[in-house]
Amino acid sequence: MPRNESPCKSAGCQHLVREVINRLNTSVDPCDDIEAHVCGAIKWENGLITDNASKMMLMWMRRGAQYLESKSKREAAFSLYSACLAPAEECLSQLKAFMKGRGMTWPQYGADNSQHAAYVMLDLLINWGVPFWFEMSLRRLPNDVRYSLYINHVPMNKWRRQQQVSDDLGHLKEYAKVFYDVYGASKEDRSHIDKLLKLEKNIYAVIEPPDFEYGTTLRYFVNLRVREKDKIQPGALTETLVSMGSTTLFISSDNSKTWLGFLNELLQPHQFTIEDYILVDDIGLSRTMVELLMQFSNMDMLYTLGWWFAQQFSVMASLDGSIASYGSATTAAANRQSDCYALAESRFRRQLFLQRAHASLGYSGMRQVDDIFSNIRDTTVTLLRSLPWMDEAARNEAVAIVEATEFEVWRRNLGNHNDDDDSRERPP
Repeated sequence: MPRNESPCKSAGCQHLVREVINRLNTSVDPCDDIEAHVCGAIKWENGLITDNASKMMLMWMRRGAQYLESKSKREAAFSLYSACLAPAEECLSQLKAFMKGRGMTWPQYGADNSQHAAYVMLDLLINWGVPFWFEMSLRRLPNDVRYSLYINHVPMNKWRRQQQVSDDLGHLKEYAKVFYDVYGASKEDRSHIDKLLKLEKNIYAVIEPPDFEYGTTLRYFVNLRVREKDKIQPGALTETLVSMGSTTLFISSDNSKTWLGFLNELLQPHQFTIEDYILVDDIGLSRTMVELLMQFSNMDMLYTLGWWFAQQFSVMASLDGSIASYGSATTAAANRQSDCYALAESRFRRQLFLQRAHASLGYSGMRQVDDIFSNIRDTTVTLLRSLPWMDEAARNEAVAIVEATEFEVWRRNLGNHNDDDDSRERPP
């Protein structure tokens, strides 16, 4: 077929062709530098965003930064945001000290460390709000006296820039080398980069296998000795109450006391026993945990956890870390405000959400939202009470859960008719 007779006839195809052509850097001859010709015109601050949800989140973060900077009253959230914008020289050293204190010695490999990788993961999650691939919370069901442990899977938090780096080992190696530079790694430290990237790939394959898809993959009870009838089909209600004593993670001879001991130490004064329950909404988290602890040494796990942590937080602690994350000083600067707002929101999430809601909606709008919440709750209760296919006990339990929903925190922040005009958040 002649080159000028393109089979691309549909509007969608032609739009895609225009998008591709517009991203070419036509000022560069492809015969001189094909990479610059193909990639030179890409704006990474936009190229990093690949879906509508991410675009909305970026818009939320950028508007949040504008909101903080517009407030006349400076609060703790602004102080954290401001410190992130211009980190002091010692911030990176403080981050390294924090990592070492938590048990993560990256970029050093093989450093003496008695911390258990499971304890490090739980400590970062419970005390510092840093999840890697799972989250935990305490939930008490109606008529229960004790809390159950709720465990749910979260998407693996690969740093945005790394998602754009080719899986080719050479490109990833260059990406990793920059982080080793930022952290002042020794020649000995750098000699383990290949090992690190191989470890990361293998560990990630256990956490999220190649065929893993959120919301579509079959989910299993946390018991490794799962039977065919125990599979939870897609679309089913997957929050399942399971005894800790029936799950592999808590009854394994090697890990039982370890996990319970770690949880009880970190959740004091609450104490779990084998007789307590966990609520499962996941794809075999205990299986994943057991596989990780069996396949990889404690040293390898801590090394990889440190690498993941460094990628996630170096952008906040160091301008050089931000450049390493984005691969470009220009792009790092363009995203600095939204990144720092994300840090502030991670610490003051509820406070900032309520303040921004009030700034956007005003007193009357907040009242309307409160009415909407109440109507949704009341309507849900009415529907539950009318369901003929639920037995009475299950229906009463479901109604009790919905009726227990409170909006007191929202109502306490309704404010008054004197809206804070100097911090009012308006649409663009």
